[in-house]
Amino acid sequence: MQEDTYVLHNASEQVMFTMTQGITVKDETGLSENQQVSRHVHGINTMGLGAASATLTKYTLIHDPLNSDFTVAAASGNQVNVTITAPPANPTAPNTGVWIERLTDNVAVSGQWFISSATNPTWVFSDTSVLSNTTYYYRFSYRNGDAVTGLYSNVKSVTTPAVLPWLRAWSGPRTARAPSVVALERLG
Repeated sequence: MQEDTYVLHNASEQVMFTMTQGITVKDETGLSENQQVSRHVHGINTMGLGAASATLTKYTLIHDPLNSDFTVAAASGNQVNVTITAPPANPTAPNTGVWIERLTDNVAVSGQWFISSATNPTWVFSDTSVLSNTTYYYRFSYRNGDAVTGLYSNVKSVTTPAVLPWLRAWSGPRTARAPSVVALERLG
């Protein structure tokens, strides 16, 4: 079949676009983030409508991360919590999730984790491999239902608080004069 034009259909056989010969790209607007779409093409010539091409099904991309899409906070001297806002549409599509990276010098990646919405729908990651009194830098990128990763966010930093391992708190026995006693003892 020598095609003169092409007709792009969605999965419901609705005509989405008609394209003339030589046009191979057409932007489609109005789609949601991480939306699954299916399309196929028919060629048209003087003989009429040709057979449909194979159907192509893909997920749309997720927006590039904004600073407001995530927070980092030191929960303790050995834990940092990274909280990420799930994308607005279809967060449980297969392969959808986020890549989180930790940098200790704001250059070299020292840790990388993938969080899937299917296993962690709240999109919270607790990094428990950190040291006290240390500054860490975190960034993330969204990944859509086709496992396509977008751009990384800006970097956010957090400093874990110092932990004084040489101090131990203990409670002494209660007496009439001292209903409760708390003391600090230096170890070593």
